[in-house]
Amino acid sequence: AFNSSRTYPYLNFIKSEEILIDNKLKKVINKISVENKLGKNFLKDFISKLKIFYSWYNHGIKLFENNSYIKRIFIACWYTPDAMGLIAAAKKFNILTFDMQHGIQGKYRPMYTDWTNIQKEGYELLPNYFCCWNKDTKINILTSSKKRTDNIPKVIGNSWINLYEKKLKIKKSINNKRVILFCLQPQTSTNDIVIPKFIKTFIDSDTFKKDIFIFRFHPNDLSNKDEVKNFINNHKKQSQLKIDTGEFYIFDALNYCTHHITAWSTTALEASYFKKNSAVFGQDAKVVFKKYIKKNYIKWLNGSNKSLIKWIS
Repeated sequence: AFNSSRTYPYLNFIKSEEILIDNKLKKVINKISVENKLGKNFLKDFISKLKIFYSWYNHGIKLFENNSYIKRIFIACWYTPDAMGLIAAAKKFNILTFDMQHGIQGKYRPMYTDWTNIQKEGYELLPNYFCCWNKDTKINILTSSKKRTDNIPKVIGNSWINLYEKKLKIKKSINNKRVILFCLQPQTSTNDIVIPKFIKTFIDSDTFKKDIFIFRFHPNDLSNKDEVKNFINNHKKQSQLKIDTGEFYIFDALNYCTHHITAWSTTALEASYFKKNSAVFGQDAKVVFKKYIKKNYIKWLNGSNKSLIKWIS
């Protein structure tokens, strides 16, 4: 959205700000931490994030004061302290801010949907617009407050795919062997097994002979990396098992594979767009992707080795 060489001096010297928090506020924060079992370091983490926020806010003010040509800011993910600091600074200069979403948003996605007591005029730390992939996401975001005048959802589709294919002119990869990409996600109460049993059984089976199986971690969650590495290192087929730590663009990974599987990541939709065999598993996925499963864009697996082999074959 702006010339990086001109703004680099402002973003290169982000320093920790001095943060002073009133004792009464500290007590409130500690109370919230205890009531919600957020851990002993919650206050310390809160102050750390606040420092990041104010660093980006203050440097954002300097950036926009010296670069009046900037009219719009596009952010890949609004709910980080650095992004919120930049958004707050941009709004001081009436610069429009856009959140370019990286997936569809369900009814209970806390950073976008299922909100209560929404201010009609919106919030200073939130972007002016949420750029959504589909109408369902827009409906889910507006459920809590249809009359909002800011923080408004707009359906634009998946603009990342257009950038990847048309602007970067990336050619689709052709693979002579099956390459199965497994996109892992942060664990939840209903998705708490890192490598499901049916996937382990498939890798052990004779069906998995000359294929390649890639475990791709979520860029923001490498907490189970050691578990996956140990599984690979102790497996007789370790030469066929690879790790992708999520450092490179997801579209490059999808472009390389022939099959894609995940619990409920919207990479399933992107894989389908790239005409890859795309599958999901688990009850959450059955609900989230109901429409796409019905239209055969995505295959739902019931968690058995039989269903996985049938899909891959």
